Amino acid sequence: MCVAIILLNPEVQADSAEFFFDQAFQAEKLQNLDQALALLNKAAELDPRNSAVFNYRGVIFSKKKEYDQAIIDYDQSLSLSPENAGTYNNRGLAYQQKGDFQRALRDYDRALDLDKMNLEALYNRALLMEKTGSTSQPIVDLKTLLAIDDRNIEARVLLGRLHLAEASPDEALKIFSATLRLAPDTVEAMRGMGDANFLKRRFDRAVEDYSRALNVQQHDPSTLINRCATFILMGEFEDAIRDCEEGLKFDPGCPDGFFNLGNALAAAGKDREATEAFDVAIRLNPERADYYYNRGISFWKLGSSENAIKDFTKVLETNPSHAHALNNKGMILWASGNIQAAIEDMNRAAELDDKNVGVLTNLGAAYLAVGLSDKAIHVFEKALRISPKNPDIAKGIGDAWMEKKRLDRALLFYKKSLEKETDREKKSQIHVRIGHAWEWSRNTDKAIRSYMSALESTGDPSKGDSLRGKINELKSRPKR
Repeated sequence: MCVAIILLNPEVQADSAEFFFDQAFQAEKLQNLDQALALLNKAAELDPRNSAVFNYRGVIFSKKKEYDQAIIDYDQSLSLSPENAGTYNNRGLAYQQKGDFQRALRDYDRALDLDKMNLEALYNRALLMEKTGSTSQPIVDLKTLLAIDDRNIEARVLLGRLHLAEASPDEALKIFSATLRLAPDTVEAMRGMGDANFLKRRFDRAVEDYSRALNVQQHDPSTLINRCATFILMGEFEDAIRDCEEGLKFDPGCPDGFFNLGNALAAAGKDREATEAFDVAIRLNPERADYYYNRGISFWKLGSSENAIKDFTKVLETNPSHAHALNNKGMILWASGNIQAAIEDMNRAAELDDKNVGVLTNLGAAYLAVGLSDKAIHVFEKALRISPKNPDIAKGIGDAWMEKKRLDRALLFYKKSLEKETDREKKSQIHVRIGHAWEWSRNTDKAIRSYMSALESTGDPSKGDSLRGKINELKSRPKR
């Protein structure tokens, strides 16, 4: 963030306002803010109409994090010099530090109305708008700034981050690469390269970029936490856990760090430890729905259905259109025996995300479980149009037609499922279903062949014994 100090004429008389002003500037350079403030107080007493003194005293108060007092001084400065763009920029920065983004943005806008080329205001407005989720105007501001000062590293890094926020990793890579040519040790640009390669799913390159940044700044928590997220997607869970734990040593108040740690632990099958990491993330930032959602998944995997439902419900309070939370809540309700409530949640999930194959498949299975075969077929067929090579959906349609005693249709879809299935055990299950269909149609020979195919596919000894018993039982039946 940039502030503007307005210097006075260096050729000044001792004991004048200008003299104390310049002495304050020297004190500030030596990091003696209290002395600088005392000297500016004397300057203000000697020349209460000097807007520059109040502007500078506001800067000192801001550096001391006394933002309310800084704003009072900026107000006074602007009452004396209402067309000073630099003071509007400085007051905007104080408002931003207080979290009053609306007033901050208004001041930056006013600064740029007065001076369209005010570099500090261009940068600060872009930084503020990044925090509020805007990208288009900040990119324009930073390009304007860089057209004047193309070696401004902070502006280049921020521009790269904004391109990442727009999901434009190629543009970001161009910016970060050019930045590193100007300043080869810029950690933020190296990390930005890693973030861009992460978005492009070039995980090996992302790890190289993050590692390069860590060679310059060994314990940078942001880089460690981002490399952790990359390791998770690469399946390197222990490396991910190590990075997050290391990063959190140096930034123990980072909620995303604990969130990523929870994700890494969950991916490694350590769901109990994962819930503890998610607990900390939620304490640090209780407004993030994804924190509750992922903790709910871990609770579900641990068999803690009540806690999982609480977390998914919390997600839905924040985002009632979260289809995955509705679907998962429905699955838990179904497992606990409340299938009607489950169907309500799953149906709502399917309405919200009617292209989600998993949601549709679960809803179809729930309809089938309560005997609503026609609804099950309708939902399964919708899912099959989206994912025509999915063997589980074809099998579900076959089950629904079996429920309706339409054995010809059931066999058709079981055979489609069999053609697409690659897993041997699942193939065995489909052969068993086909065997049941032939049995119901009283075609014993075809039923036996199907059960024999199931026996050849299975690697489960108990299932093998059961199938051999079934085959022998059918062989012993008298021919009709």
